[in-house]
Amino acid sequence: MEFKHHHVAEFVYNLKELSEGKNVWVEINSTDVELIRVVLIYFDAHTFVIDDIRAIDQRMKISIINEDLYLLLSLIYLNETTRAIEQQKISFYLIEDTISTTRYFSTPITSKY
Repeated sequence: MEFKHHHVAEFVYNLKELSEGKNVWVEINSTDVELIRVVLIYFDAHTFVIDDIRAIDQRMKISIINEDLYLLLSLIYLNETTRAIEQQKISFYLIEDTISTTRYFSTPITSKY
């Protein structure tokens, strides 16, 4: 089962019921902190995780809260179009049978390589 939405208002209101007994992966491709917050609240994310999402300048970390797992990574890669080395943040939040991934904006680390 796959759903693609471009706005939080389109989010399936009964996704929890539709996905009962199944594994769910929610991928958020947005820098809109409010959108990310609303989706995480929908999945009953811990308030510490929701607060961390607001602070994009966080360093890499892993947190185990109750039985939930939160991981924030910094990925460094070469942007082949601009030939610049860039950094992108990605967070993983695992709660019961649901994983949420959020990719944050890329930032150049160096100019031309």
